[in-house]
Amino acid sequence: FAGQFGDPHIQNTDLEGGLSAPSIRTLAKIIRTMLKDRRQHLNLLQDADIPKIEKIVEDMLVAAQIDGEKDAISGVKMFPDFVKRFTARVKEMKDGSRLVVTGGWSDKSGGHAIMHCI
Repeated sequence: FAGQFGDPHIQNTDLEGGLSAPSIRTLAKIIRTMLKDRRQHLNLLQDADIPKIEKIVEDMLVAAQIDGEKDAISGVKMFPDFVKRFTARVKEMKDGSRLVVTGGWSDKSGGHAIMHCI
């Protein structure tokens, strides 16, 4: 699930979600290792696909960074600063660029992690 949602989930374990940034960083490390040291096992990929995958990994790591900033909010008073930094980042986007961010919802019955692409 980390590949689709950036969130681990194995029911009835400590991996029941809510930790997107570490999961994304781990997945990015695995992908980079595969591209660098295990390329021969990725025989369905063309050489032209590699830069595209590397860009996706970069986008994922930015999402992990933003998620980490969000998780560092320890009180309501810190939230407006996070929102200001985030909206500034969106405003600075150039035509054709993208920004991937984590999101989702949770309540007493469960939840769902989502990766948004702006």
